[in-house]
Amino acid sequence: EALKRNDRERLLNEKLTTELRPTLFLAQLSNLLAGNISIVHKVTGSSRTFMGEEAAGISAIETAFARIKAGQSSHTLVGGAFSAERLDIVLMIEAIQGHALGEWHPIWSRKPEDGGGMILGSVGAFLVLESREYAESRGARIYATIDAIGGDRGSREDGRLEARLRYLSKPALELDRQSTVVFSGTSGFHDLAGREKAFLETELAGRPVRAYGGLVGHGIEAQFPVGMVLAALSLGHAAKVPPFDPAAEAPMLAPARAAVVTTIGHSRGEGVAVLAAE
Repeated sequence: EALKRNDRERLLNEKLTTELRPTLFLAQLSNLLAGNISIVHKVTGSSRTFMGEEAAGISAIETAFARIKAGQSSHTLVGGAFSAERLDIVLMIEAIQGHALGEWHPIWSRKPEDGGGMILGSVGAFLVLESREYAESRGARIYATIDAIGGDRGSREDGRLEARLRYLSKPALELDRQSTVVFSGTSGFHDLAGREKAFLETELAGRPVRAYGGLVGHGIEAQFPVGMVLAALSLGHAAKVPPFDPAAEAPMLAPARAAVVTTIGHSRGEGVAVLAAE
C-alpha cells in the first residue's frame, strides 16, 4: 500500500511539472489562453507565448517552423486568437482614426472618405506543424508543406517596406503564376494596402490575390495564422479560390498548387510564407 501511495505522489509531481507547466505563469491573458489550450489538448511539452500585435503571430509560426526544421521539435501546435470586442482595442484603433466608417466594402474597394480602412474581426486559428517523418508515422493528412517563412520589422520610409517584402518574397518568384494564390493579410489602412497591392502587382504579377481580412476582419495577432490556415485548406483541397473583392481581384484559372501568405502589421512588422501542395 505504501508503494502505491508513493507511486501516486511521484505521478502527481510528474504531471505538475509537465502537463500543467503553462499554467504556472498567468501574468498575461495570452499565457492563460496558451495554458488552457495545452491542458485541453494534452500538450505536455514546453510552451512559448508571443506578444506584439501582428508580428507576434508571424514570429510564433516562424519559430515553430525553425525548431522543427532544426530537429529541436517533431511537432508543434501553433496559432493565435484575437477578440475584436475588447474596448481597449477599439479605442486604440479609434485613437489613430483607423476604423472604416459607413457601409461595409471589401478591403481593396475601401476609400479614404470612408474612414481609416480597418475593420476588426474576432478570429482564432491554430495549425499543427510537424516534420514529414512524424506526420507520416502517425498517418496524418498533410494539407500543405511550408517551403519558406520569414518575418522582419523596421522603418517603412524611403521604400524600405518594399525592400523587405522583396527579400521575404524571393522564394515565391519562381512559382507558377496561374496555380499560385496570394493570401494578403493587409490591414486595410489605405496607405499600407495601396503599397502592398502595388508591390504584389509588380513583384508577384499574374498571381491572383485574395485579401482575406475582407472576409474575417483584421485579426491583429491572429492575422498571419488565419492566412496560413486558409492557404493550407486551399492547397489541401486544390481549390480555385473565388475572389473576395470581385472588383479588384482576378479569378483563378487553375487549382491552387502553391500559396503565398503576407501580413503587414498596421503599425510595424512584416511576414511572408510560401506553401506548396502535396
